[in-house]
Amino acid sequence: MQEIITKLRTDRLRMIVIISPPGMGKTQVAISVSHSLKIREPALSVIYVERLDKLTDICGEILDRLSNRPWSISEDLISQAKRRLSDLQEDAVIVLNNTEDVQGSEFDDFAKWLVKFAPKVQLLITTCEDLGFISEIHKVQLRPLDVNLSAELLRKLEVNCSEKQAKDLGVFHLLFHPWTATVMHLIANSYKDLATESSEDGYAEQAEMDYREALQLRGKLLCFHHDTARSHVFLSDVLVILGNFQSAREELNKALEIQQELLGPQHKITTDTVKKITDWLVKMECKDKAKKR
Repeated sequence: MQEIITKLRTDRLRMIVIISPPGMGKTQVAISVSHSLKIREPALSVIYVERLDKLTDICGEILDRLSNRPWSISEDLISQAKRRLSDLQEDAVIVLNNTEDVQGSEFDDFAKWLVKFAPKVQLLITTCEDLGFISEIHKVQLRPLDVNLSAELLRKLEVNCSEKQAKDLGVFHLLFHPWTATVMHLIANSYKDLATESSEDGYAEQAEMDYREALQLRGKLLCFHHDTARSHVFLSDVLVILGNFQSAREELNKALEIQQELLGPQHKITTDTVKKITDWLVKMECKDKAKKR
């Protein structure tokens, strides 16, 4: 992470691309760099954009973060973003996370245009696939954790784990891997669906248990991360099924805190969570009124 910050702020490189297969830690690096830059340079504009599959959506997010003023409906978002970014008078670092779904000639042209015509803008891109051009790029290849690194991570996560136990368990480092949390989350989704479709008992309880395990692992490995927020939202859904409304609201508030910080208040995912909280409050108010009658 420190190497990337140095390349951006000391060496003043215009574009850094982090390339690796899924689950190697690209997102965590991107988030860590974003937070570190904000702490080191409070006046620096750091724009973090989570995975989107259309360049127009990316440009819309950038415009949202640059200003609260509405966009012009007479001009396309890409052109507006280019103009705003080229006119910037202060430095800005744009972090585009997981761009593989949007990559192509249009995305490449946009990135190259920013490097050429937006001198105050620096790009940090994470992706599973290489970009279609090589000039003006500093590439960072992330490597899978080896056994020793996995053991070291395990020691940090489990205080009571001895060095020997950690090395033995490090062989099974996938047990402490973000993809493991994803699998647990998907299993919980299945139990939640069963809970809503079947009259049998136990499905919602199992979903809650699996969501909590996935959330615990994501919290340890990913910390302040979009997937961690997603786990809070889904756990909230199943808590509503179980009738634990107060805890459901607390989980939504935790998700919202992460989403507002990482995605911004205007992002659709953030506004969806706000709507969930609003709907929850309305339902609780209606239930309270019904009880008083």
